[in-house]
Amino acid sequence: MRVPSFKRGLARLTGAALAAVLLTASTSALADGPSRPATPAEQAYYNQVMAILAKAAPAAPPPGWEETGRTQIQTPRYVGHGSEEDPMGLEYHVRWQDQVRARAAQEAQVAAGAEVMKRQMAQPSTAAQEKRVEALAAQLGQAVERGDMAAANRLQEEMDKLYDEINQILSRRDAELQAALKRHQVKDVEAGVSLLVNSAVVEFIGRVAKDQPVAGLTVYRQEGEDNPHLGWREGYSWVFLGAGWKLMREGDHQYMEFTPKAGVPHTTVQNLVVRVQAAPERARALLASLDWAALKGLVK
Repeated sequence: MRVPSFKRGLARLTGAALAAVLLTASTSALADGPSRPATPAEQAYYNQVMAILAKAAPAAPPPGWEETGRTQIQTPRYVGHGSEEDPMGLEYHVRWQDQVRARAAQEAQVAAGAEVMKRQMAQPSTAAQEKRVEALAAQLGQAVERGDMAAANRLQEEMDKLYDEINQILSRRDAELQAALKRHQVKDVEAGVSLLVNSAVVEFIGRVAKDQPVAGLTVYRQEGEDNPHLGWREGYSWVFLGAGWKLMREGDHQYMEFTPKAGVPHTTVQNLVVRVQAAPERARALLASLDWAALKGLVK
């Protein structure tokens, strides 16, 4: 993996994308494509910065929670070809989960979902409508072949009505299932901290507002949302260190863009992004637990 290049500013880091980064990744300067041996300066930079990030991050999970992932620090032997052209990016991640509550909620949702599905199986199916649609589709094809567009239009209208009936039935069933799952949905069972060095662009997904500051720094907060496919997703709190950050707007869309300094080694920490994914109060507690003196000291 390689941090988006400052010269490739259109490649933006989103909250969703960052959440998908493997916790075991040791450096974003590693590349799946062409690579070269890491220089002694790059290895020293990696080891020094990652050690500070690891020390600055919370060492223990919240009470009653368990750690589910933490970046393993391993001196890179290789880096992506051309890594020296941009500030060298590094990432440190740690995640926790309240596994007892999460497991109980999951079991309850499985049971509730099975009950709904059992009840729906006993209801009239859409098989009759679907069979009728197939028959009409065959007739529609024949009408088109013989050039009878009046018949084709009539058949298409009948098919559209059947499609609407099927969609309404399926929508009602899906809504019933989602409601059953939501009744057993829990919040504040997962949390994570990410420390991202030398990011080029950070894109916000959804509305972002300023939250309570921490260590004299501005905190941007993006609240959680109920994803129809993934369930409840906790929101994000962001803190941006470095003098080159600027909040950009394109209509309702917001993102942070960094302008790097020129003439400094690529093994220089020019910026640091702190991202916490957690419920609001827990996010504030996690932010407060970070070693901000150490983090501020990294940025040159």
